Amino acid sequence: MITTKRLFLIPWHASDANELYELAKDSEIGKDMRTGHLIGSMSLDFEEIPDPKDSSKQLHQAEIGYWIGRPYWGQGFASEGAQALAAYAFEEHGVDQVIIRYLERNKKSASVARKCGFTEMGIITDFNKYTGKEEQFGISMLTKADWERVQK
Repeated sequence: MITTKRLFLIPWHASDANELYELAKDSEIGKDMRTGHLIGSMSLDFEEIPDPKDSSKQLHQAEIGYWIGRPYWGQGFASEGAQALAAYAFEEHGVDQVIIRYLERNKKSASVARKCGFTEMGIITDFNKYTGKEEQFGISMLTKADWERVQK
C-alpha cells in the first residue's frame, strides 16, 4: 500500500467491483482517506526498453496510468497519486524513468503530468484497447535525474 496525505493506493478487491463500475462507466473518464470511498484507479507497470543513447544497454522504465471518477475531478487526486507512484518507482524499484501516456485530447491528463514535473515527449498513434480504434496519445516522461532535482 502506498499512502499520501489524502489517498490510500491499494490493489483492487472483488468487493470493490460495484463501486469501481459506477465510476468507470462514465464515458469521460485510490481510496480517498477522508471518506474511505473509491475515487478511481491508478496503475504502475514496469518494463525494460532499449537505451536510445547506447543500444547495448536497457533502461528500466515504469508507466503510470490513472483515471478518476467525475465527482472527484479537479481536486488534485490524480497529481497526488501520480507523484506517489513515481516516488515509489524511483525509490523502491530503481527505475531510470517514468512515463505517463494519455489520450492526446484529454488536456486534464496532460496537465496532471506537467504538474508532476513530467516533460512532454510527443504524440504517438496507437491502438486503444478500450475503444478498439487507433488514437493519438501524448507521452510525458520524468527521468530519475529530473525527479531527484525536484526532491532537493
